[in-house]
Amino acid sequence: MTFSRCFLAMVAGIFILFAGGGVTASERGTLQMAHFCEWNGQETLDPTSSTRFFPSILMLYERLLRLDRENRIVPGLALSWESDAASREFTFRLRDGVRFHNGKPFGSEDVIYTFQHILDPKTESPAASVLEIIDADAFETPDDLTVVFHLKKPHADFPLLLVHYMVRMIPKGSADTIGSTGIGTGPFRLGTFDLKGTSVLAANEDYWGKPPGLAQIRITGVCDQNTQVYALLDGQIDYVNQISSVQAELFKDNKGFTVQELLTGTWYGLMMNITQPPFADLRIRQAMKLVVNRHKMIDLVTRGHGSLAYDHPVWTLDPYHLKLGSAPDIPKARSLIAEAGYPEGLDVRLDVADDPYMVLIAVAYKAMAAGAGIRVKIRLTPSQTYWTDVVMNVPFFGSHWGERFADQILGEAFRTGAKWNETFWKNPVFDKLLDNARKEGNLEKRQELYHEAQRLLAEKGGAIIPFFEKEIRAFSANVQGIPPGVKERDIDWGLVFKTTP
Repeated sequence: MTFSRCFLAMVAGIFILFAGGGVTASERGTLQMAHFCEWNGQETLDPTSSTRFFPSILMLYERLLRLDRENRIVPGLALSWESDAASREFTFRLRDGVRFHNGKPFGSEDVIYTFQHILDPKTESPAASVLEIIDADAFETPDDLTVVFHLKKPHADFPLLLVHYMVRMIPKGSADTIGSTGIGTGPFRLGTFDLKGTSVLAANEDYWGKPPGLAQIRITGVCDQNTQVYALLDGQIDYVNQISSVQAELFKDNKGFTVQELLTGTWYGLMMNITQPPFADLRIRQAMKLVVNRHKMIDLVTRGHGSLAYDHPVWTLDPYHLKLGSAPDIPKARSLIAEAGYPEGLDVRLDVADDPYMVLIAVAYKAMAAGAGIRVKIRLTPSQTYWTDVVMNVPFFGSHWGERFADQILGEAFRTGAKWNETFWKNPVFDKLLDNARKEGNLEKRQELYHEAQRLLAEKGGAIIPFFEKEIRAFSANVQGIPPGVKERDIDWGLVFKTTP
């Protein structure tokens, strides 16, 4: 099936899907959402799984800590925290009166169990590479609402790791069932889990915070971003978290919708497997990066809705962000390719999903690379199978990462042995820099270490990261409570409500 025919089929399918079986009206209203079929039917409600069902985990579960719109850590299920002078012992005091959806009180034993579940090798959680610094056998629980973490090594910024969107609390003893029960402490509880149809989340009437502003949230699989946008315009759904700058034009001056733009650390990358030819040769990797005109890429792909990146993933507003040079150098790229044994140029295949941004980046990169004799053949794969069948299974492919803090993203995406180390980067010096930064108590010295790690990755790593995107989301004007500047993972979904049109 061609891409265009597939797209039309999905459009027809989504309208049929939403047209069938109306939603019973509620005083508090029902929010209609969509998910991207990201894991092709392998989605699970286990929040720490690599195939977690997003966005439901944001509404079913909660973290110990979260971020506000200024990117500051604020209380979640933990009300306060403190560390010892060596940054190896952290004490968290938990919120009282919190219950799981099954009525069980939330307490310190659940916190311990959650982290042991994440760190269990059988779980295969991507978050484990971020949290492996925790000594899973050395927790202390002075009482039901106090947890003491002991770290294997010092980490001055340890609380930042706990805002990871996967680090959400589950009940003690639930590992074998959490993937289907969805029992958390969040403002919504699981009604129906149906990946082929519509999953339903119902208001948690026993929620510890304010009563949820919505009676229900219905999440239907819509595997194509364009189809989601058209469904939103047609009133079939109420909210799309991520749209392109081109799609944003469809909502311009339309009072029926709200469009919000957020500066983020979200990035698209072109990932080279450095263990496979030709990318095992450092000269090839450097040449592949030198052809990129980053300013032009931002203009072409995002219409100016982006900020420069320098082949490392630490975003512009992160306190550890390193600014590097950004000018392309086509003659040098051509020379490096010749030195590597390709005097007549280089042929490579670039695999990307049928995601609008990813396709635009691929097309722009192909044109830029041609000047250095790099002939890029682009192969498209539908999004619903791309992340399971293509990513990390081919030598050169497109990827997409959400915003994370410096230590988290550098460790999760590039540390030796990390589950989502897409470029298969293995550099002991890089790993040591991260370890040393974690235990450095002086902020300026810690910044220097993170800078050196970014510089090393940019110069020798296998990731081409041209820019950080500004996230654009759109939703119906009668949906309220989604604050500007707050990313989806940090929205308080219990405060979202829907007014009568």
